Amino acid sequence: MRLHVALILAGFSLILAGSAALLLSAAASPAPAGTSYGGVILIGPLPIIYGAGPQGLRMAELAALLSLVLIAAAILLALAAAPPGEPEGGGHEERED
Repeated sequence: MRLHVALILAGFSLILAGSAALLLSAAASPAPAGTSYGGVILIGPLPIIYGAGPQGLRMAELAALLSLVLIAAAILLALAAAPPGEPEGGGHEERED
């Protein structure tokens, strides 16, 4: 396996492990009454949505909606910055031999 692929996989693994550790530590510690939390972790195409507390579901929904808006904005910006398409005919000129 090439080094850059191994480093990318190691980075994703560390992000996933760190997120899981934060989520588990927050869930395991006693929270004051009325405390709510929620969020979204996007790892590639896989969203991890979590929330707890009286308003946790609402916070998780808001975070999911915000992440969808940001993804749509990123796609639109990428499309706007893309160079114009190739000329008609695929960009290949016919040659006379």
